[in-house]
Amino acid sequence: MRKKQKQSERYRLALAKHEKWLKSMGAHPTQRTAKADRRSVAQPGSAPGLGPGGQKFESSHSDHPPKWEQCSKKQVMRYSGKRRLLGIATLHKSNLVPVFEKEDLEAIGKMRR
Repeated sequence: MRKKQKQSERYRLALAKHEKWLKSMGAHPTQRTAKADRRSVAQPGSAPGLGPGGQKFESSHSDHPPKWEQCSKKQVMRYSGKRRLLGIATLHKSNLVPVFEKEDLEAIGKMRR
């Protein structure tokens, strides 16, 4: 196991300065835990807690992580043979597109500048 080195005077001064700055910004660990208990939640029936029509808003944030449910398995893509690939054409700036019909080939040919 490694021995812990002594903290230098410069490091201790920098740490104290940083702690002071954190407290001034309200982000010191002791301040954060105290603020976490006091969430700004509207009281039931108060104007900010009600939406249009007087219904209550439900919080989108929860203290619980989202639950993961199983998804259906993705279908395997297989070539059916219904469409026949005639070739690959260059559309614009080396954008290669598959060509399945002769009309597509002619349309791509007319699109060129």
